[in-house]
Amino acid sequence: RRMAKEGYLKKKTHLFRQYNPRYFKIVNHYLNYWNTHEDADDGDLTPPIGSLDLMGILHDGVRTIGIDLSDCKMTIRFSSKGKREVEEMALRAESAPDIADWARALKTRIGYCRAMIARESGPDFSDSIDSNSSDAEEATSPPARPPRAPPAAACARSPAPLPTAAAAP
Repeated sequence: RRMAKEGYLKKKTHLFRQYNPRYFKIVNHYLNYWNTHEDADDGDLTPPIGSLDLMGILHDGVRTIGIDLSDCKMTIRFSSKGKREVEEMALRAESAPDIADWARALKTRIGYCRAMIARESGPDFSDSIDSNSSDAEEATSPPARPPRAPPAAACARSPAPLPTAAAAP
């Protein structure tokens, strides 16, 4: 299992529109999250409470996939062919550099997934992604430079600090 990044982020809920702390890991082509770091480290005993399959999104004939950064927030948006609605996952970090690191890790992983599918599918796969969309091209290719982070080091309106993961013994 290849892990690209892990740590606490706040995830926006759909029901109450509030941000709750979750422990995230980018492993292989998945963005998984748990309630706590301890749950994530339980191995197979505690499955993730949520997961975003980056390879699956691309295999489903994604129209667009984009990562937007503002302040200390990152929104992952994607839509598949045949679906009108755009799905999204909104995340918040403690600092602008931290959310920029997460965006960079996700974009790199998406680029890797796209390359793997292109290798499996042949040259026609590149045409299945709407490259006219700046979001689609930016998010599905490895970034040439780090995403622009907001100038402030600390995030505005960050009421409660995120928990910290305990160091491994």
